[in-house]
Amino acid sequence: MTVDFNALLSKNVGDVEAPKPLPPGSYLFSVGRHEFGESSQKHTPYVRFWNTPVSSGADVDASLLPDGWNAKEMRLDFYLTENAMFMLRDFFEKTLKLNIAGLTFTDIIPTTAGLMFMGTVTQEVNGDRVYSNIDTTAPAE
Repeated sequence: MTVDFNALLSKNVGDVEAPKPLPPGSYLFSVGRHEFGESSQKHTPYVRFWNTPVSSGADVDASLLPDGWNAKEMRLDFYLTENAMFMLRDFFEKTLKLNIAGLTFTDIIPTTAGLMFMGTVTQEVNGDRVYSNIDTTAPAE
């Protein structure tokens, strides 16, 4: 994705608003791209999956869905440490329903793009801002 810095920086400062969070509830997500990184404080390695909501569940207040809500990417991070790798395995096996027999994490990670799962979105307040997070995951129905 190429960023047009001139277009962004030529915006009127007063016209910029924070993105609206997704309302809490269940959503069907599609796994998108992935990336590797390190946490900022402890430098713990992770794999981050960027996921897009496809549909919202009956428990979501549709009147609170912001414009373009189904184009919003939401991240799901898994730490890559000996004590945390089981969570990534569970995501592959229990949530995405992948056959993991004989495969490595390196084999599986690139195959996740386009796969679907259910996610429960919760909201977190930090100061005067509200953020949406994928809190729990389950197989797509």
